[in-house]
Amino acid sequence: YPYTDDAIDMRCVVIVSRDVTEQEASREQLAASAEYMRRTLNATGDAIFASDTLDPHEPVRFVNDQMLRMWGIADERVVALPDDGVEPRVAHLVRTGVADHEVTVINLHLSTDGGGIGSRVRGHGSPRAEQTEAVLAVAAGEHGPLVVLGDWNQEAVELALVLRRLGLRRRLRFASDPWPATTLKGNGIDHVLVGGGLRRRYRGVERTTVSDHRPVLVSLDRPG
Repeated sequence: YPYTDDAIDMRCVVIVSRDVTEQEASREQLAASAEYMRRTLNATGDAIFASDTLDPHEPVRFVNDQMLRMWGIADERVVALPDDGVEPRVAHLVRTGVADHEVTVINLHLSTDGGGIGSRVRGHGSPRAEQTEAVLAVAAGEHGPLVVLGDWNQEAVELALVLRRLGLRRRLRFASDPWPATTLKGNGIDHVLVGGGLRRRYRGVERTTVSDHRPVLVSLDRPG
């Protein structure tokens, strides 16, 4: 950066550098160790998954190939969502076989950042609005039976307006009941959307004592 001192007529450029050779070497060793562990766990015949017990929600951080085969998951990928500056947000997409049909399931947990229906449905750049559009863009690119579900952190009316603005109201429909509260605080922010010919047979919100979110139950079928 430039440095000037008119009092002594001194002008120069200051360059600050730091040797990160050891840091980069440690990062490469850690990545190599993680890859070795992944290969080892995938080589075993046992179904294995790992969750983060330090997180109160205990999210699953790893599953091996045998676990995927056990649950009939043919394909999976993680889609990074726009950053909210608090923690990484992703959508987890899996393709699995259900009753002789391949169904794509997208699971998500969006940011709590909001600001009211008006500003968000017009897409004025809040992290949650950007995440919503990113998830729906992924869903719009899928073909066949589709389920998109999770904690959207927005009421049904807000999500419905986003679907309409993006022209997706006919392709993705609410399978869960948009109006009952799904949290103990009285918010209705957990929703299930379906597409690709899936039809809702049953929907309901159950009681729970182990979470501040109530279980959302949906039964689906595909006519024909």
